[in-house]
Amino acid sequence: MPTPDNPQLSRQRIDEEIAELKTRIITLKSFRNTFSPLARLHREIIQEIFVIFSQNPARGSIGRAALLLTWVCQSWRELAHETSELWSYIDYVSVPRLQVALPRTRTRPLTFSASFRPGHCDHLGLFPFLCLGNISRIRSLTICFLSGSSTNTLTFKSPLWATPAPLLVALELRDLSFPPDLFSGTFPALRKLCLARCEFSWDRLPIHGRIEDLSISDPIARNAAEDLLRTLQIMGPEVKRLF
Repeated sequence: MPTPDNPQLSRQRIDEEIAELKTRIITLKSFRNTFSPLARLHREIIQEIFVIFSQNPARGSIGRAALLLTWVCQSWRELAHETSELWSYIDYVSVPRLQVALPRTRTRPLTFSASFRPGHCDHLGLFPFLCLGNISRIRSLTICFLSGSSTNTLTFKSPLWATPAPLLVALELRDLSFPPDLFSGTFPALRKLCLARCEFSWDRLPIHGRIEDLSISDPIARNAAEDLLRTLQIMGPEVKRLF
C-alpha cells in the first residue's frame, strides 16, 4: 500500500489503483448487461429496433438518433456503426462528419440534405462527397442556399454534376442556379422535383413522363408560356401534385 513517505508516488499509485478498479467495474457492468432480455435478442432484431427508433420524429433527425444510440454503451455503439441504414440519411454539417458517416453507409442508397448560408464556403465540402462516386446511389437530394434573396443564388459549376443519378427519386433545390447538364440527363427514377427561387429554363429541367410531384415557387426564369405548356405535356397523366 502507498505510504505518506513519498506523497507524489503515493498519489500516483492510488490513481493507478483507482483506474484499475474503474476498468474492472466497467468490465463487470458489461458482463452483467449480457443477462438482460435485450441482450438475448439476435443482432438483426436489435438493428431493426434501432432503425424504428431513429425514424421517430420525436428523436429529431435520423442522424441525431443514430448518435444517441452510440452513447448508450459500447456494444450498442458497435452495433449502431454496423447498421448502415442509420447512417444513410445524411444531414450535411461538415466534411469531417461526412467522412465518418459515409463508410458506415456501405453501399446503401443515400438520402442527402445540406443547407448553406451566404458568405460560407461550406458547400465546397460537397465536392469531396461527390468525388467519392456517391451520386450514383443518391435516392433523395436536398440542397438549400439560404440567401433570403431572390437575386442571390448559388451556382455549382463542378463537372461532377454531370454524373448520372440512376437511383434519384426526389430532388429539392433552393436559391440555386440550375446546372444545365445536371446528371447528364440521366435520372430515370425521378418522381419528385421541388425548386424554390431557382434560376432555370423549362427546357433544361429534368422532367419526364414519370414525374408525380412538381413544385416550383418564385422562379428566376424568363420562359415563354409555350415552354411551360410543353413541359406539362411531357409530364403526362402520371403527375399527382402540381403547384
